[in-house]
Amino acid sequence: MYVDAYQLIETAAVRVMEAARAAQVPVLVNLGGSPLSDGIRSAAAGYEKLLVQTNVDDSAHAEAFTVARSLLAESNAAWVVVTVGAYGAVAVSRTDEVAAPAFPVTVRHTHCAGAAFSGGLLYGLREGWSMVGSMALGSASGTLRCARHHGAPLPTLTELEAFGWAGRVGVA
Repeated sequence: MYVDAYQLIETAAVRVMEAARAAQVPVLVNLGGSPLSDGIRSAAAGYEKLLVQTNVDDSAHAEAFTVARSLLAESNAAWVVVTVGAYGAVAVSRTDEVAAPAFPVTVRHTHCAGAAFSGGLLYGLREGWSMVGSMALGSASGTLRCARHHGAPLPTLTELEAFGWAGRVGVA
């Protein structure tokens, strides 16, 4: 289950997380750059099927792994993923640290880039792909979203395959 957990909608996000946890459904919590609040931390405490996602600005790209490690310690998630715009994304677990690149395009806007990334990431994980392969698909999806006009839909898997994302990062 995907749930936005921005500060503005925290109360609803906590309720959704509690329901998902009761049903033993894996949860991707997108903080959208917001800090991990006490409410989200409490709802997530000890839940082994938790993935936390957030973002940092391009100017803070050197801090992405530090942010991910800190959120991992705070949330005890299985994985923490941090997107970094033109610098791609990083992820950490208790045993691994991986990175996936962004792809160069002419950026028309960034609205919904995070949602496009999350969609690709979740698709790959659901298919049993590695974290880095899933992140690479997410990065390709976010990249193509940014290259389109604002009202365009998110990229389809067929469009992503035509984009050649897998060959660009060595994913079979």
